[in-house]
Amino acid sequence: MISSKRFAVPFRVGLRGSFLLAGMLLFVYGGALVLLSQYELAWGVKLVLMAAVAASFVLHFRRSVMLLSTRAVSSVVNEGGEDWLLNLRNGEVLDARLLGSSFAHPWMTIMHFAVEGQRRMRAVVIMPDATDSTSYRRLLVRLRNGAATAAA
Repeated sequence: MISSKRFAVPFRVGLRGSFLLAGMLLFVYGGALVLLSQYELAWGVKLVLMAAVAASFVLHFRRSVMLLSTRAVSSVVNEGGEDWLLNLRNGEVLDARLLGSSFAHPWMTIMHFAVEGQRRMRAVVIMPDATDSTSYRRLLVRLRNGAATAAA
């Protein structure tokens, strides 16, 4: 256990595009479009809803899978405890606090952050193929140890 944040070693996880997340998004959004096409709605309403689903897919695919959006998180850095830095693709660095609603599993990690100066929570989805295996394993351990420390 680290006695002080001052002596904590920063831990950085660099992110890259994820084929697993791309497949998951294609499955979910494709399923939504198939189900939407089966509803008996006016064709204009159905077209507007399908366009909204498609636009949401493109937004999430650009931001979370391909990391092409300027607001996409390119790396996360833990400074010790619940304090994290979110490095965005446009070079901006956000101070953030990890929330307890985050989810850590060997197949997928979803980190929820409260970013200083922003009202909305920021979610970062990290799949095992989005970073090197050592960093992903260390991230899981750090998140689990942080949750155990917070519960104590």
